[in-house]
Amino acid sequence: MKRMLLVLFVITVCSFFINEVKAVGCGLEQRVKFNEIASKIRMTYEGNDITKVDADGEEYSVSVLDLKIYNVSDQLNYKLSDGSNTVDLDYSMSVDDVITVRITDISTIKNYVLEIYPTTYDCYTEKIRSIKITLPKYNYESSSEICNDIEDYYLCQKYITTELDEDTFYQNVQKYRDRKKDIKMEELELESSDNEIVKKITNYKYYILIGVLVLGMVISFVIVKKKGSV
Repeated sequence: MKRMLLVLFVITVCSFFINEVKAVGCGLEQRVKFNEIASKIRMTYEGNDITKVDADGEEYSVSVLDLKIYNVSDQLNYKLSDGSNTVDLDYSMSVDDVITVRITDISTIKNYVLEIYPTTYDCYTEKIRSIKITLPKYNYESSSEICNDIEDYYLCQKYITTELDEDTFYQNVQKYRDRKKDIKMEELELESSDNEIVKKITNYKYYILIGVLVLGMVISFVIVKKKGSV
């Protein structure tokens, strides 16, 4: 009797584990559905300046990056990692299907990876998609004197994705300044040359006009003479 009960217990336990294993599997139809939902998700970022208050009650401005995850779904969960830290995200954190993650440490360039998983029990361990994005660092030199009047140069923009040591940075910026100065000089020389040509034409316009009139009269005379001799 005890042996029979033991056999029944073993069969029951084995059946339970077999059913659990079957339940964990994520079917093809489910994968296709989740892949379609995940394919609409995209990531981007925008720079913002926020106002803070120090211990003395004085306001000051701080630059941050807002990482935006668009078209999120309540059927998916998300893991955002920068290689060192991982943050779990879900649909409840979204506003109008957009999750915003504020990045305050923007002193270095960082690569982020968003991993997307289904929320259903059968598929929650299945990674459906990964999205990568590189966030720039704040360029502290963008407001320095060396970048005055050349804010369009990529190394003088507020956010950059190029890592350079200080010497190389200043060398590149100075080269750009020199090149821009040379181009400006060439433009001024060309403009001066054009103005000189216009000036000469203006000074001799009466002589040119008289020449054109005389030439026209000669041509007309020749044409009339030829007609008269026919």
